[in-house]
Amino acid sequence: MRIFEIIHRLLFIAILPVTVILGCGGNDLDRVIVHGNVSFRGEPVADGSALFVPRDGTVGPSVAVKIVDGRYRLDNNGGIPVGSYRVEILAYRKHGGGQHLLAPAIPGDSRDHSDAPQQYLPEKYNLKSQLKISVDAGAGTVTKDFVLDG
Repeated sequence: MRIFEIIHRLLFIAILPVTVILGCGGNDLDRVIVHGNVSFRGEPVADGSALFVPRDGTVGPSVAVKIVDGRYRLDNNGGIPVGSYRVEILAYRKHGGGQHLLAPAIPGDSRDHSDAPQQYLPEKYNLKSQLKISVDAGAGTVTKDFVLDG
């Protein structure tokens, strides 16, 4: 695994709890609640996260949300700021015999990582994502499903 990918995933994991706890920041932005379903190859993503990265002049921070049992809901502080976003999705599953995300980056790590969660979505849904969403003012609540085909 390339070091850039490891750093990207670590940053993603690090900001998730902060954005979930603190929300999106200032209250002076128009916000919309966004929710939906996430599936991969026809199956709901049981455990994952989505990062909404502002684009095209959208004002506001990146916002992360947990995906549980194929569903997500962005509703902290009234939702995400109005605008356009690129969406990066990560999904995790237990994988017996697999290696933990960080195992190759830690020389001499002798811990057993065979039961650690492993990210399984292709880069086209995270590092190289082309997934997008636009959130318009006055939309109330927006439903956006992400059907990932592999």
